[in-house]
Amino acid sequence: IEYPWETMKTQHGELIISIRRRGIGHQVCVEVEQPDGRIIRTLKSGSEVGLRDTAKYKSMGGYKDLAKGQSDWSFKNREDFGELLFVTTTSHKSIYGNSRNPGADCCVRFLTKGIQMLSVSSFEKVLGPKDAREEIMKVCERDGICAP
Repeated sequence: IEYPWETMKTQHGELIISIRRRGIGHQVCVEVEQPDGRIIRTLKSGSEVGLRDTAKYKSMGGYKDLAKGQSDWSFKNREDFGELLFVTTTSHKSIYGNSRNPGADCCVRFLTKGIQMLSVSSFEKVLGPKDAREEIMKVCERDGICAP
């Protein structure tokens, strides 16, 4: 995927895609190639990724802040939806269990707005909960990961 924002390769070979402030630290979305060739995107703490790499990415101009603009998404973007590209893995509870605000994000290609990162709740606002769930389940099954 060619992201329209800055990404950065870490010292350990992971690709930092985006970041958000979480508590006193950061949550970082990284892309990792698995031994079987699959590419998995997962959310890790800044300390898991490496504090120096996290700080370096955040200091870059044009980095992607996952928290920014989440309240802008709504049903008005539904007609612009193109495809769900991937869902991040996470260690939080399933979004379809008791957790209302899971720690997972969706990378979506919109027809006019291009590639965007949406929280699961923002993605649900765009497609509606049932359709969003179907898309998430389909992509997670395709990628061989558990739905968040």
